Amino acid sequence: MPAIPNHATDRLLAMLASEFDRCWPWLDAAVQRGGSHHTRESVWTGIVDGRFQFWPGRASAAVTHIDVFPTGNVFRVWLVGGDLAEVLEHEPGLAEWAKSKGCRSMELTGRKGWVKTLAPLGYLPGAITMSRRLDHGSDERTTELRAGADERPDAGG
Repeated sequence: MPAIPNHATDRLLAMLASEFDRCWPWLDAAVQRGGSHHTRESVWTGIVDGRFQFWPGRASAAVTHIDVFPTGNVFRVWLVGGDLAEVLEHEPGLAEWAKSKGCRSMELTGRKGWVKTLAPLGYLPGAITMSRRLDHGSDERTTELRAGADERPDAGG
């Protein structure tokens, strides 16, 4: 395959950055609900260096990554935000792409409401995630626990 000229690479990167800027408010909501383990810069850097995949839509966006395990790769839908109907509309295409990359399964971590929302697509509940903040004392509830009380799904993660 011929190399992509630098000017074309620069244009593609600029277009990707513009899409990321447009979609960031949706993704940021998911970052905040997920415990704020990442920043805008860390997400962008992961996309640019190829560790994460960025999936912009008209009114939604997702960021994914592939975890490699001895028993098979797992496609993780990591950050999701925006219009829920559009997110669900794009799921089959993401699944096909993941299969083409050798993934044996797809996983999403989110609030309880996702269980009912994703069941028609074949998702089954798995493990739960529990967390405890160590930087603010043990008596403070975490973002994940507060968000877990809200069982209504949205595309915020």
